[in-house]
Amino acid sequence: MTNLPSFSEIRNQFENYLLKSILVETLGFPLLQEMIFYHFGWQEPKRKTGKRLRPMLTLLSAELQTEDISIAYPAAAAIEILHNFTLVHDDIEDNSDTRHGQQTLWKKYGVAQAINTGDYMSSLALAMISHSGSNRPELMMSTFLESSSEVTKGQHEDIKFEKLKTISEQEYLRMIGRKTASLFSASMKLGAISAGADEQIIDKLGEIGHQFGIAYQIYDDYLGIWGDPSKTGKPAGNDLIEHKKSYPILLGMQLDSSFGEIISSDKQFTPAEITKSIRLLESLGMKGRIVDEVNKRLAVGKTELDTLKETSGLDTTRLIDYLYSLFNLVKSFD
Repeated sequence: MTNLPSFSEIRNQFENYLLKSILVETLGFPLLQEMIFYHFGWQEPKRKTGKRLRPMLTLLSAELQTEDISIAYPAAAAIEILHNFTLVHDDIEDNSDTRHGQQTLWKKYGVAQAINTGDYMSSLALAMISHSGSNRPELMMSTFLESSSEVTKGQHEDIKFEKLKTISEQEYLRMIGRKTASLFSASMKLGAISAGADEQIIDKLGEIGHQFGIAYQIYDDYLGIWGDPSKTGKPAGNDLIEHKKSYPILLGMQLDSSFGEIISSDKQFTPAEITKSIRLLESLGMKGRIVDEVNKRLAVGKTELDTLKETSGLDTTRLIDYLYSLFNLVKSFD
């Protein structure tokens, strides 16, 4: 393949497709359209959209088979709309006031309308998949429905864990496997299905997506403690402030019972206590352990992609480059 579009060009072209699709689907319902545009970051004059990383995975997986990645637009749109449906409902369930520097949908428009808009987005995602034009509609639909079910089960477990004093490492990894990694896996599989890949390639891309999805969530957990506020948009130690049982925190709880008691309580952290807790996690080796876990999973995923390249003849270079770009701060880990 020659003269392939850049990642930013792919993203921008898809963004236009997604916006126009939702614009058409919501004609005659101005408030519904306004709410979706607001959530997706399309309202002028300050347009600020998300990374669209899941549809990018769909489109780059399709690109392994064909230069005409537009055939995967419906699947990419479906997975992005599904992801955003989960965000709308997550914000309500977590009582979150802000997302991406603006009020969450429920905070701005009320809980009832936010729930209904999320429900509509879920239905719209399903409609996009059902009209994808794939020559394997049953496989397309079953892949999408499985991911939708898994992410909902993952959220169920995440909410349940909030009430538990302790959870095991394996329980947590299974939860993020459902809540986060299942959408990564489905994104890549749907791209391959759209482009007509054989089942062996589809399944392998799904496995690779799952591995990178786990790594991405653990990386996000790292940022929730040690991320640069100017880049994450959240205060330092944000997951401590919110008493989240993220990966480094739950591991720290297992090693220090007094820390575990604080996380499991309703105690509000002072800035000094946040700093002290971060230092405690570092003294327990959590910072290095999390970095090692992310890098281990990245290495496994890259090896699988290299093997796929060797066995199938597919050029996975751009897909590898994009996946690694999601972890661009890994190189600066201490």
